[in-house]
Amino acid sequence: MTTDDLFANTAYPGSLETRIRELRGQISYHDRLYYEKAKPEISDREYDALYRELVDLERSHPEYASADSPTGKVGGRPQGAFAQVSHLVPMQSLDNTYSGEEITDFVE
Repeated sequence: MTTDDLFANTAYPGSLETRIRELRGQISYHDRLYYEKAKPEISDREYDALYRELVDLERSHPEYASADSPTGKVGGRPQGAFAQVSHLVPMQSLDNTYSGEEITDFVE
């Protein structure tokens, strides 16, 4: 099954380009709530699903690439209440995993 097949079965009418724009807007909105206001409206898992859908669509349709896509940014502007912290051990991956196969792929 291709991404186009998955998209055809969603509840979102319109073009693939429209869906990509919607995802970018939703993700940017949720980034602001999470990073700037510390008031998320959706779970991390729901956010990750939106983000993963956008990544998959952008990879399979590079003609819709955009420099302002949330997939090209790391996080958002943090709240001023948070202090910077140096990690003793470098962060190796910020990808999320939801299956044993993804964990195996990461380890390999």
